[in-house]
Amino acid sequence: MKNRHSIIGKIVLASMGVAPAVFASAPAGILPQSISPLTNGDLCRAHSMIDEKNYTGALDQLRDIDLANLDVENRQEVTFLIARTAYMRGDDICVTLLDNYAADYPASEQALTARLLAADYFFFNHDFPAALARYNEISSSAIEPAQQHEYTFRRALAMLKCGYPDQAAPLFRSLIADGDFAIPAEYYLAYIDYLNKDYDKAYKAFASLPEISSSTRSSRGQKRDYISDGIEPGYYMTQIEFLNQDYTSAIRHGRSLLEKRPVDELLPETLRVLGESYFRIGSPEVARHYLERYIESTDSPAPSALYSLGSLLYDDGRYDEAAALFAKVAGDDSSLSQSAWLYLGQCAIQENDNSAAAIAFEKAARSGYDSNISETALYNYATALLRGGNIPFSSSARLLEEFLTKYPDSAHASDVRATLAEAYCRQGDFGKALNYLDGIHNPSPSVRLLRQQVLFQYGVELQSNGESAPAEKYLREAADSPVDKDLALQARLWLGDALYSQKKYAAASEALQAYVSGARSSAPDYGLGLYNLAYSLYQQDKFQKAASYFRQAAGASSLQQAQRANARLRLADCLFYSRDFKGAKEAYEKVIEAADPGADYATLRHATIRGLLGDVPGKIKELDMLSSKYPGTSWNAAALLEKAATLIDEGKISDAQDAYKHLAREYPDRPETRKGLLGLAQSFRAQGKTTQAIDSYSNIITRWPSSEEALLAHEDLSSIHAAEGSLQQYAAWLNGIQGAPRISGDEMERLEYRAAADAFAADVNNLALLEDYVKRYPEGENIAAALYDLADGRLEAHNYKGALQAVDLLLMRRPDSPQADAALLIRGEILENHSDSADARAKAFDAYSRLESKGNPAYSTDALCGMMRTAPSAEKQVTLADKVLRAGGSSDQMEEASFYKAEGLLKEGRDKEALSILTTLAGHPAGIYGAKAAVALGQYRFDHKDYAAAEKVLSEFADSGTPHEYWLARGFILLADVYSARGKKYLAKEYLESLKTNYPGDEADIREMITRRLSKL
Repeated sequence: MKNRHSIIGKIVLASMGVAPAVFASAPAGILPQSISPLTNGDLCRAHSMIDEKNYTGALDQLRDIDLANLDVENRQEVTFLIARTAYMRGDDICVTLLDNYAADYPASEQALTARLLAADYFFFNHDFPAALARYNEISSSAIEPAQQHEYTFRRALAMLKCGYPDQAAPLFRSLIADGDFAIPAEYYLAYIDYLNKDYDKAYKAFASLPEISSSTRSSRGQKRDYISDGIEPGYYMTQIEFLNQDYTSAIRHGRSLLEKRPVDELLPETLRVLGESYFRIGSPEVARHYLERYIESTDSPAPSALYSLGSLLYDDGRYDEAAALFAKVAGDDSSLSQSAWLYLGQCAIQENDNSAAAIAFEKAARSGYDSNISETALYNYATALLRGGNIPFSSSARLLEEFLTKYPDSAHASDVRATLAEAYCRQGDFGKALNYLDGIHNPSPSVRLLRQQVLFQYGVELQSNGESAPAEKYLREAADSPVDKDLALQARLWLGDALYSQKKYAAASEALQAYVSGARSSAPDYGLGLYNLAYSLYQQDKFQKAASYFRQAAGASSLQQAQRANARLRLADCLFYSRDFKGAKEAYEKVIEAADPGADYATLRHATIRGLLGDVPGKIKELDMLSSKYPGTSWNAAALLEKAATLIDEGKISDAQDAYKHLAREYPDRPETRKGLLGLAQSFRAQGKTTQAIDSYSNIITRWPSSEEALLAHEDLSSIHAAEGSLQQYAAWLNGIQGAPRISGDEMERLEYRAAADAFAADVNNLALLEDYVKRYPEGENIAAALYDLADGRLEAHNYKGALQAVDLLLMRRPDSPQADAALLIRGEILENHSDSADARAKAFDAYSRLESKGNPAYSTDALCGMMRTAPSAEKQVTLADKVLRAGGSSDQMEEASFYKAEGLLKEGRDKEALSILTTLAGHPAGIYGAKAAVALGQYRFDHKDYAAAEKVLSEFADSGTPHEYWLARGFILLADVYSARGKKYLAKEYLESLKTNYPGDEADIREMITRRLSKL
């Protein structure tokens, strides 16, 4: 019998990918005899080189033989020898040569050998699927008996390598009686049992192998030199001992394997088994040693080893390192992954990252492998939420309700019930939170406080979204709650805002008065409370009381500078309307001296007061100097109008007429000009200058046929022409002017318009009658109002194209109507926000600019804000933002201007100024621009790689309860970017997955940002 190790050596060679020399030399019978002496010499030299394993030289000799000069038999034999020698050298071309030989000489004695050699080539190069396919094509009965066992073994091993252990087993069994292949066959049969998880049978079979039963395991004290032959029953026996939780034996035998220095591919798993075994018997130091060696030795460490080492690092307080290992385990769907998520949550708690903890605990809780872990994770999840944890738009409440369903008798059940209401609140579902809170009997003080907080946040959200009526209800209840007095005061401040928005000025002043009376003067919003209270009184014409609060607001350091300046100006107005002209004069003078925003307006008012106090020359002088003192002021037209009216009152008709004419020349398109020309016409009529009066009245109707002044001019002209008997001619003239008034209105038209207007007022979606009116009466008396209502209704229905068509028609047909300014605002907003046209922003800027140039104070700030948003350059954006801040406006408009100023400053490279503004705005995330500022600030910190600062800003924003879901989603996406940059890719992925699943919006850009980032993680 051959030496056993020589047979096993062949198997080792197979595993190492070395092709053995199947034929050491050619049998004598195949040496060609009937060939030329020269050819015979080449052939002899080739055989000699083959014996010396110089296959390259042999091939050179063989290729020198001219096959064309050989007879058929000799050509066949030399062709086979070339193919076989190429095989021995390991050339890829040997397969083609062998296949060609078998195809060209199928009846040859060497055809089967050629086919076997081609299969062997793939076998020894570990291309087992190709080898198996070729072995399967060859009938075993065709193989010589001496080689059948060898090829049965190769075929069986190829089957095993291809994943067909059940088909390989009978072939291995057929070899057990063969002395040469008995041990490897028994070894692989034991290995198949191991693969099939029949560990007891496999263990016994491995232990029965002679190599193992001799010295390896029989005596711990017996030593011998060890040479690995590629078959290691001991390795699998150690694995089985570990799987059977016999850790002591696994450790003893694993260390024995290491002492023998096994082949490299066996070393990593041996280290793993040792490390995990020591971990399980409670020897952390030794376990860490082996586990660290194992993880360093492989590119794909087993999750169980990562988990074990992570647990050891966690116990040592090395939470970042532990989390990095647990994160690699947590990606699977397994019981080990569930435990890893629980550990990840604990690591995050230790690092005070409650949001990351909540995400990890939620993942552990949702995994159903171990109910005890799920219960613990759910309770920890609730705890993380209580500590401020936040999951992007996650249905945390539903998960907590599942807990109560699954574990109604849990010791944690009461805590979870208390957490549910807060979970709904964190999801922004304040209505459900209130429903849940209202169902709690005998609520604790903490629950009553939570209810007040939910009422307040719900009210703030509704008010921020423009739903003032329902906001009033919840804010009032929050304000009346006695639990948290400071929160109740804050609710009164917002309640005042909600009431003011509904034009309930008396109730607003009552709520704001309560806030001002109860709040500390050092409170951050105290100045805002004074300011809003003053405005609510101002709207009720309670000018004396309003003046008192405007005075206090002007001195409040917590109020923005622009609002303090606006308060000083409104104080002067209140004194003026209270007829305290002396006090108003002094107040306007302070505004002028401080060069506050609105100083030009104050100068106009100051001049007016001088006239009221009897200093008419001083009044006219100050009006004259307005344009030189404030070049480009929008109040100069009003000053000229006031000057003309004053001259009329003084009887200086000619001078007044000059002033009216000056106004018309300088400001031909301003509303004041229409009023001025009307005054000029009236002055001519008063003088009896009928012709001049008719010309002036006619000029108004011609230029602004749809304006209110045209109606007044029409009334006077009708009287003049009636007196002169020329009404028919006048009526014919009017009929030639589009949009001009008519002498006799169409009663049917008025009735149809009233019906359309009433239907629209009852239901903004009922546009049918308005559309009929516009079609039937394109030049009707009420066409401007009808077109405006139609545009408004289409806006409500998100029919932006139709709304734009309506306002464009209105601006074309009735450009001077009372609705024209509002139509320009709508046009700008549609082009800015709802148009895909390449020049939409430029057109929007033009619409806003036209509106601003018209000088209507009711739309001035809106127009400036629109220009600011659509400005063609950063420099222009900053300039316009400053102009808005100087002009004053609502709190929202001030925040908007501040945000766009910061945005423009960043584009100009003035980062320090911009960051100061963004930081202030981000402190008020309930407002839309506070939310946008928080994201912009986080993006700036991220772009400058200040990841810690970015995480702080974005985490605070996520926890703020902002009602602006889109910007909250943007914040979470950016927070995921921060986590990814800081190496916490598992956390980044979970944030994005949670957003993908739970985000309620349908914005395409949010979905695209999520998908793109997930594809890279």
